[in-house]
Amino acid sequence: MNNKKSEKACKLNIQEVQTAAERLAEDYTEFINYMSSNVIKLAVRTTRLGKKDCFEINSLLHCAPERWQGSGRTQEYYVEINYFYYFSICYGIIRPIKKGGSLSAEITEKREQFLKLSSTQRYVIMLIYLFKEYLWEESNELGISDFSHALIYNKYNSVEPLEYIDMRKYNAFYLTLPRLFFAFGLLEIKWVEVLEKDDRNGMEQMRLTKLGTEIFQVIHFRELSHLREDELEENLLKMLVPLGCGTEDVKAFMQPETISGNVTYILKVELGSCMRKIRISGKATLEELHKAILRAVDFDDEHLYCFTLGFGRLKRSYYHPYCEEEEYLADEVYLQDVVMYEKMKFGYLYDFGDCWQFDITVEKILPEYTENAEVIEQKGSNPEQY
Repeated sequence: MNNKKSEKACKLNIQEVQTAAERLAEDYTEFINYMSSNVIKLAVRTTRLGKKDCFEINSLLHCAPERWQGSGRTQEYYVEINYFYYFSICYGIIRPIKKGGSLSAEITEKREQFLKLSSTQRYVIMLIYLFKEYLWEESNELGISDFSHALIYNKYNSVEPLEYIDMRKYNAFYLTLPRLFFAFGLLEIKWVEVLEKDDRNGMEQMRLTKLGTEIFQVIHFRELSHLREDELEENLLKMLVPLGCGTEDVKAFMQPETISGNVTYILKVELGSCMRKIRISGKATLEELHKAILRAVDFDDEHLYCFTLGFGRLKRSYYHPYCEEEEYLADEVYLQDVVMYEKMKFGYLYDFGDCWQFDITVEKILPEYTENAEVIEQKGSNPEQY
């Protein structure tokens, strides 16, 4: 970040940041307390919250609660809840766990670590996740281009108080972005008094707040898609310095959890009538799993591949190390970092020409050490590769 941007960052109004941080913290506390004090069942297919829980949590929120009158809507319709949920998954505050035939949400010890931070520190961490990952996962759905052009591009260098923008012409869209920015104190929104039947927004007018104007000039919203992730994170962390907040605790919280190597997975790998159960260490990479699968079915290792895990915003594809242009590579991630619970299913695609699609199920997760991957059970003959 250049000197001019640094000077701009130092002009952030401490009181404005603290006010926005406290409002967001209040809503997140309501969310995580509800998750802690209730038995939460997640949808097995999507790993998301159920309709009833979303409706109940929504009634507790203050920043940008949805105005639905009934509990018939799924999680993606509750903008703030959807963000809180995936933020909590990303930083390990919530962990999906299989219990019997259902999928539940388990609160981890990272909840207390997060809540011990100041509201301003928590605000910056959540802001980093918002801009670094959340907004770009489904950018077309969020309508970033239209929104940023209407609200930010034309007003970017304005010094005078920004004018309100009439949102009624955007009623055809479900505007996730402004609701999130409102929750972070970056937008001021005038809500309609009565929600019409076909109104999915509930917004009449909006404009950037002073805080929103300052932050977007600090991080250059127009250039976010071109910034390196580490550069974006560094720019946002620098916001803490003029606010009198240290960054060490923040960086410590944001570090990935270190998991013991004494974890073993029993994976059922299926391709048509061919089934192989593989015993493998949690410290094995997806690249090592790839090699174990090929050995199990006697395939040559001469083609590209990818593993695909998760659903929705949790969905990630991890590619052959030769696919350097891809964001996630299979030799850079351990199984224990991506496999969350027993009975979890994921896919493995080998050879992008012939497209051998394997289905993998996590049969068991054992608290013990395994040195080398091995096949412990098999059914059916090997497929004929060529």
